[in-house]
Amino acid sequence: MDFMNSMDTSKTIRTTTTKVPKEQIYSSIIQQLYRSAATGIIANAILGMILVWSLWSNIPQFIALIWMATNVVINFVRLLITYYALKLDLINEQSWKRWAITHLVATGISSSLWGIAAFLFYIVGQIEFQVFYALIVVGMASAALPMIAIYFPSYVAYFLPSIVPLMGIFIAEGDKLHIRMAVLVGFYIITMLITARLYYARILESTSTRIQLDLLAHVDALTGLPNRRAYDKQLDKEWRRIKRSRQPLSLLVIDVDFFKEYNDTFGHQAGDDCLIQIARSIEDVFRRSGDFVARLGGEEFVALVPVTESDAAAELAEQARQAVFNLGMPHPNPDREYVTISIGLSTTTPDEFLNASELFESADKALYTAKDEGRNRVCKSILKSNDFLTQQPKARLLRQAD
Repeated sequence: MDFMNSMDTSKTIRTTTTKVPKEQIYSSIIQQLYRSAATGIIANAILGMILVWSLWSNIPQFIALIWMATNVVINFVRLLITYYALKLDLINEQSWKRWAITHLVATGISSSLWGIAAFLFYIVGQIEFQVFYALIVVGMASAALPMIAIYFPSYVAYFLPSIVPLMGIFIAEGDKLHIRMAVLVGFYIITMLITARLYYARILESTSTRIQLDLLAHVDALTGLPNRRAYDKQLDKEWRRIKRSRQPLSLLVIDVDFFKEYNDTFGHQAGDDCLIQIARSIEDVFRRSGDFVARLGGEEFVALVPVTESDAAAELAEQARQAVFNLGMPHPNPDREYVTISIGLSTTTPDEFLNASELFESADKALYTAKDEGRNRVCKSILKSNDFLTQQPKARLLRQAD
């Protein structure tokens, strides 16, 4: 398979309104697989114990204990990998291949242990024990279909190593009964693989549709930027991530100056075209991986700039202000030559005394300072824990437009 290169969040939302990147689909599928894996892993270990207990008096007991202990240990490791992956949320567009391979290897090892059991616990001449073992393996493979077939390669890694050795043993017996049993197992293998493949195809389709709908629900229909819902999620995600790493986070609140006057004079279509051009100009400035631009509603935009100090974020804000000014869109107000934007910027290092909404409040107050100072400018503030204890965040003028 070929996979599209990963994109930053804001660009992904825009470009996937008609097509979802394959790596994002597979990432979601691997996440679903890990969420349901615990049940199958525990069941695998329990079935191994039941098998050894049922055959205890008819098989080498020391070998049976070693096999059972190995099976329990392997499944315990698989369970740890599953919980570790889900807890740290390591499965994403960039790393899904690594976790898919990890799961395939772990599943293949566990399944191969059952294939080895077919040789270790096969009791020659006692058809009832042979059928009992076959029923356990077949039942285990069938029960795993809804969980493991979410990712077809994983089901193949689980299914074939446990079933094929059993069919080989039946063929090696050579008598008519065992040949017929081998044919039945072979038919079962083909049927289950076809079923798993069809199930997987439906999972791919439904996952793609779900992601598509989710993306559309987080996109601003006019500008193609992420909308307020997407911004809220991104802010929460970045806040938690930055808080762990103790790095700075900058937030810009951007407002189009006197937009209502522009809209009333030239009409709503012109107003929409104006917002689209402004959105593209702002997005072109914040192009680094991790930068996030969204439309909050009306003529208001927001930009998240993680791991960026105040001065560096202010430079980007000034570039965005200048880029909109350079569009040269005439404004009907005689005091305004062109359409401009005002920007409020706030930077903080998240800690336990602050929350994300306070960062937005601080940037919003800086925006109002910019408006009070005459608009078409950037004002910034530094948010610290005691700022909101005193409710006196201070914003200062960064630069006034020409």
